[in-house]
Amino acid sequence: AREDKVKSELASIEQQLKEALQKTKSADADGKNDDKDEPRVLLLDSRRDAQTWKYTTTKPSDDWMQPDYSETSWDEGPAGFGTKGTPGAVVRTPWKTQNIWLRRSFELSGKLPKLVSIELHHDEDIEIYFNGKQVYEATGFLTNYERIGLPAAAAKALQPGVNVIAVHCRQRGGGQYVDVGIMTGAAVVDLAQSMKADGPKLLGAETVQRYAV
Repeated sequence: AREDKVKSELASIEQQLKEALQKTKSADADGKNDDKDEPRVLLLDSRRDAQTWKYTTTKPSDDWMQPDYSETSWDEGPAGFGTKGTPGAVVRTPWKTQNIWLRRSFELSGKLPKLVSIELHHDEDIEIYFNGKQVYEATGFLTNYERIGLPAAAAKALQPGVNVIAVHCRQRGGGQYVDVGIMTGAAVVDLAQSMKADGPKLLGAETVQRYAV
């Protein structure tokens, strides 16, 4: 039947896309996408339970992201930081200025992960550091929390014991919000989004168009 044929073709295309994405992400992660362990939460985001961060809205010195930087003069409050009404935000500490800088420490025990992901919601531009090394940067905004895989270099920036995450978010207009969590492992692949973003390059535009809805 035609329906069975289409299902079979779609299953084949899904498998091709998964395999192609795996090869692409492995290359992006320096060929070391082999962390088979169950995901572990290294730092909770604040969607359910508030996590306390140090923060300031006054521009700090240039070494603000370094692990030995002293943030004793900074304020302290629960994440997320932003304005109510921002899509997907769980605001616990109001943030209404153009910039906010955040810091907090977290413990890492057991074996070091080979890959890490962030649970992130930001509005707008953001930069994230682990132990003083930049591991992520993005412009624009999200409208909800997303899990984002980081390159292998991000996991290499972590160390046994105490680690420091530092975050800078910049507001450009409209809503504003920031909150971050950290997990081990790679991000979960959204096949629909991946087909839209990477399908033409990996499978060919004709194949993508044939099964577009």
